[in-house]
Amino acid sequence: MKLLDGIGAQFADGFGPARALSAIWIALGCALLVPIGARLFRPRVGVLAGAIATLLPPMVAHGQIVGHESPTVLWWALGVLLALGAHDYLSSDDRRTPSVGGGDPDGSAGGAGVLPRGIDRRAAATLRIRLAWIGAVIGIAIASRFINGLLGPLCAMIVVLQAPRRWRRETVIWGAWLMPVVAVATVYAVWPRIWLHPIAHLVESWHRLDSVHTGEPFLGSITNQPPRYYFVVYLAATLPAGVALGVVAGAARLIRACDRSALITLCWLIAPLGVALSPVRQDGVRYVMPCLLALALIAAAGFDQLAVWIRMRHAFTAMTAVVVGYLAAVLVAIHPYYLDYFGEHVGGAGTVARRRWFETAWWGEGVDRAVDYVNAHAARGDRVHRDCVEPAHLAWFREDLWAPMTGDVTKATWIVRYAPASRPCRVPSDMRQVFAVAVDGVVLAVVYQRPEPSPDDRSSPPR
Repeated sequence: MKLLDGIGAQFADGFGPARALSAIWIALGCALLVPIGARLFRPRVGVLAGAIATLLPPMVAHGQIVGHESPTVLWWALGVLLALGAHDYLSSDDRRTPSVGGGDPDGSAGGAGVLPRGIDRRAAATLRIRLAWIGAVIGIAIASRFINGLLGPLCAMIVVLQAPRRWRRETVIWGAWLMPVVAVATVYAVWPRIWLHPIAHLVESWHRLDSVHTGEPFLGSITNQPPRYYFVVYLAATLPAGVALGVVAGAARLIRACDRSALITLCWLIAPLGVALSPVRQDGVRYVMPCLLALALIAAAGFDQLAVWIRMRHAFTAMTAVVVGYLAAVLVAIHPYYLDYFGEHVGGAGTVARRRWFETAWWGEGVDRAVDYVNAHAARGDRVHRDCVEPAHLAWFREDLWAPMTGDVTKATWIVRYAPASRPCRVPSDMRQVFAVAVDGVVLAVVYQRPEPSPDDRSSPPR
């Protein structure tokens, strides 16, 4: 991630170029759903899946954040696509007919294979190269985030499932060692920190996952150890209701078909949820972003199935227009705080914040506007209290306001409070609210000001 987005950070003090690169990575990941959907279902399913994924609020949100999420989406989509195409060099005849003349299906002694022996050797070399590339993508993914190691078993399963019968033995033998070895070598090559003492630094980085994070609301209580089903609940809550309908139809299609495409899609949805077995259960769907790709694919397959059931001309085109228009309206309604989107079926952000079902205002949403208000209205020498902003480094006040900053609310002229629905903050009774940032019924940040004493109060003698 540092090698990717860090390039953009060299061009500006702010995060503009880095955010642009982050948006590109996540957009590329969504775009790869087009060929993936075409392979597993049909081309129009891939196109709609790419559109749905691109317009999902969590995707848009994390595409604007310079974090591990955008490259994670790209690597998972790329890994799945490469795994699906690992055997593309084989002719269609070879896929249908294991051998001729009653010989061994792999084309070895005992019968002539479909392809001449020389071509088989070249094809085997090509297979090994492609398996190595899949291993490289898995390694890059792991270097971006440890939990992306879950991509490895998924790609291995896809490669084996996609292998024609006569190539399955070769695929298993070479894939079992070539993919892991290349993945490990790639992690080592792109991570300079582990070049000298790889084991020690890997263990040190791994132990960072054991750190206890701050509590967050989940289904009515504040906890820093949510249950294993945390991510499943969050995926359901942050999925737009219109897309959820497509997921239901898509699930019905997969269950009825019960074929290889259904199995691959289902495994793609389940594989990222393995992170629930680790201590990293926090921050909504942040750590299971690849699940959103699978859900978009399932929803697109569902809408495709609905169009087939309707049996009307241009039904799929009309359905696509409605879905895209609906998601665009969702984004407009929640703009620009896409991280705080929750579906209509859970009542939106305001309801979940009021009932403490889920976390809102957790990545600095709205703090910039609150700080800008103080910077625009505070007089020189005013005392600002920023301890109600967590983390405090998000609050960049005017230069002259730093020296008189205070940790005592009774002496503060201004207080900026972040995430009032979930974070306690003592506000003196004589201070009044002068500004607030809100979206979809939830208040993200509030500014309080202590009114200046009136001229009469200033001139009256003390009692």
